[in-house]
Amino acid sequence: MYNTLLFDFDGTLAPSLQLWVEAYQYAALTMGGLELTEEIVLEKCFFRSFLEVAADLGLSPGSDFAQQMDVGLERGFASERLLLFPKVLELLESCKEAGLALGIVTTCSRLRVTAALARLGIADYFDTVVSHNDVENYKPHPEPVELALTRLQKLPGKTLFVGDYITDVQAGQAAGTYTALFLPEEHTRFYSFGTLRAAAPDFIFSHYSELIEHLQQTVFKTAPV
Repeated sequence: MYNTLLFDFDGTLAPSLQLWVEAYQYAALTMGGLELTEEIVLEKCFFRSFLEVAADLGLSPGSDFAQQMDVGLERGFASERLLLFPKVLELLESCKEAGLALGIVTTCSRLRVTAALARLGIADYFDTVVSHNDVENYKPHPEPVELALTRLQKLPGKTLFVGDYITDVQAGQAAGTYTALFLPEEHTRFYSFGTLRAAAPDFIFSHYSELIEHLQQTVFKTAPV
């Protein structure tokens, strides 16, 4: 059914959303002495451009805010707190054994995501990485997904795009791929699961063992190691 799997990174392969919260808090405190609660970060910062966030918080210019965000993210991503979700490594190994093409499609910066993949020991599994540095339009626009497929020379109708947020589902749908939505219990503090389910992805899972089982039924010839 699939010959290609594309993955979002933050919140999908790695439970890194808390690291993003802390990076926003660090940037706001460093630039303007603002002490942001987690609730304010989730309301005002997530899924917006750094320029918009800086303006909304009364901090300027946005480029300086982006630099401080990168410092905050580097601190978090370089720590022992950056991990993979359980069973991700088994999934990636099984995908490679089955001959699937794999790619990353993320709004994270290229520097940050490639460093994270290397630190986690999974960089070699991916045939392409599309970051926000590579496109003009971010998810939910289909451009990042389409660029990954162009680089891989694969068709959307044979592709499953795996993500944890509505923009991942919408980007995959707009590009013509199948979509899988990851809803781990720990993300209830970040998202409305009802809103995410309403985006109508093709497959919803809470643990990677469920996605492995789904792929065993449709793609894999052998069970994961």
